[in-house]
Amino acid sequence: MNQQTLLETIHRHLSDSRRETEPVRTLSEIVSLVANDIRQQTPPGDVRSQIIPIGVVTAFVDGDVSDDEAQWVLNAVQVDNSVIAELVAAVKAKQEIQTETTSISDTLSSRLLNMGPPSVSAIGDIDTRSNADAASDTISQPITSTLPDVQPITRSNPRSRSPLKWIALAVAATAAAWLAFISIRPSNECSSPENRIVHSPGPDVERLPETNDLSIPETFPEERRRELQIVESPPPVDLAPTLTPNPRPSLPAAMDNQRNTDDKVAATPAPPTPSPIPAPTREVTPFDQLVWTRVTGLAATQPEAPESLDYGRGERWSALEESITSMGDASERTSLNVVTLPLSRAEAAIQENGRLVLAPDSQIELRRDAGIAADRRDASCVIDVLHGSVALADILTGTVVDVRAASQPVAKLRWDTDGSVVIGFLPVGFAVEVHSGTVSIDDDAFEDSLLVLSTHDKPRVEGNAKRMPGWVNRPIDTIPVTNVVLAQLSTSKNMLTDIAGHTKRLASLPNRNANDARTLATLAMWQASLSNQNLARLFSRTEPEVRNAAFARLIETPAWDARYDAIWAGVSRIMRSPRTAAQVQQMCENLRQRIGLNSNQIDLLLTGLAGPSLAHRAMCDYLLRSNYGGGPPFDPAWTGQNQVRAISLWRRAAGR
Repeated sequence: MNQQTLLETIHRHLSDSRRETEPVRTLSEIVSLVANDIRQQTPPGDVRSQIIPIGVVTAFVDGDVSDDEAQWVLNAVQVDNSVIAELVAAVKAKQEIQTETTSISDTLSSRLLNMGPPSVSAIGDIDTRSNADAASDTISQPITSTLPDVQPITRSNPRSRSPLKWIALAVAATAAAWLAFISIRPSNECSSPENRIVHSPGPDVERLPETNDLSIPETFPEERRRELQIVESPPPVDLAPTLTPNPRPSLPAAMDNQRNTDDKVAATPAPPTPSPIPAPTREVTPFDQLVWTRVTGLAATQPEAPESLDYGRGERWSALEESITSMGDASERTSLNVVTLPLSRAEAAIQENGRLVLAPDSQIELRRDAGIAADRRDASCVIDVLHGSVALADILTGTVVDVRAASQPVAKLRWDTDGSVVIGFLPVGFAVEVHSGTVSIDDDAFEDSLLVLSTHDKPRVEGNAKRMPGWVNRPIDTIPVTNVVLAQLSTSKNMLTDIAGHTKRLASLPNRNANDARTLATLAMWQASLSNQNLARLFSRTEPEVRNAAFARLIETPAWDARYDAIWAGVSRIMRSPRTAAQVQQMCENLRQRIGLNSNQIDLLLTGLAGPSLAHRAMCDYLLRSNYGGGPPFDPAWTGQNQVRAISLWRRAAGR
């Protein structure tokens, strides 16, 4: 089995599930069908694959994955249904992005074409309504927290509707457009386009008699020309000029010289043009209130006064609920720290402005501008993207966002026109994609641009903006967590503690079903994502899913990530040996860059399999498996002869 065969199998079962003659299949049913097709034999119940990053799954579906990564996924799907579920969800999401069209019969198509072109305005109205309906169909409903269903959440399938309904709507819409075209079409169909008036003359343009030709031919007799010039059309009802604050300027002298001097009409001198009245500057509106309208998965926030809490057991995170967060004068809060976990997304409506959307696995800090407190309204808010990305969509003209990095000013973004931008964290600063509208930084205006902002440097243009990320306008349709667990965590006041409780309960189940296994793997990943400087504490957990998620986070976090230093500072404290911590750090860097471990590093890890602590033995086993892509059975809790035999098998597998 190769990559193409696996993807074709998934596409086939997804297509079968959309047929009207077939019952609608759940995600677990599709996963079971795919597993039966691709597997030669049933895997043992206690075999689990390594955690595969979501980026590798997406790249596998898009065809951008390397050969090693493709083989990694192909090996995982042979033993782990959760990997198949992630692939099915990714393929389904990719299919739903493509534009869906409705086909009609050739006879009906020819009849509609013979009816003639409908009016542009009618077509625009119909398209707008159709697009709105299509958009409302493709957006999934918010996750419900009251249903005790343990199946993963899936989005409704808009293709299950009958095609006869779409054909009827198309015929009705075309008929309405044709009637609108007939009602506004001029009665004289033989008139040439030159005889139709396309716009009315302005107040400075002299009125001419309405004739079939707006200009007098040069061959017209002179005497007849004089007669036509003497005849004047009756004046309009009101010739008195209307005084306006900003009158229309008169024609320039060069244009007056080009006028025909034979019309024998005295030119009225244009009144002096008064100086234009400057438009009032739009007051900068602060982001005083955020209405969180949709939280998919889990998002968390920290209290504004962390010094008042006991952080001895780690950071304190509370679930971000769909509610209102105020940072105005009536609220004591002046900052907001929000994080989204992997596979999650958070969207908020900004009061009297656009939207704020936080990407999966991202963290931002919003603060009120000091100038606002002093009635100097220099900016709508101060934003710092700690990691990940955030989108400011449909922002109104005049909005000013002060972008900073660790309280250091980077740039002020001013919206000259309504538009949307995406701000992402970079090792050197921030990447700003201007997707619509015009945004100014200092004296430079940018449209459809990809900018790189850094402290004390001018904005650098790296090209045009890429395609708008899908997470900005499309919520995540599937979260591999049961509804009951997700509903309980979405109201948690201490998320790390509650996630740890659920992982212990699920890990202790003697017979876990597929939903429980996916939920346990996702919760372990979320716990590792929230731990940061306390990540090393998870190395000694008895649940292998939690330990493996922590080791995976340790390897996947690059050196330019803002969380990197805090994570490794915690690892150094746990190991109590800077030299050992530096060696492990270099091993993780080699594995992250797919360089592989050298002979000395492998010998150190084989020796560490007999280390003094469970965390030490578990880390050595995980790093060896990451290097070789697997290995013999090994439990870091084994002692005595079991441990000796397991280490002997590992040495034999490593060629030692």
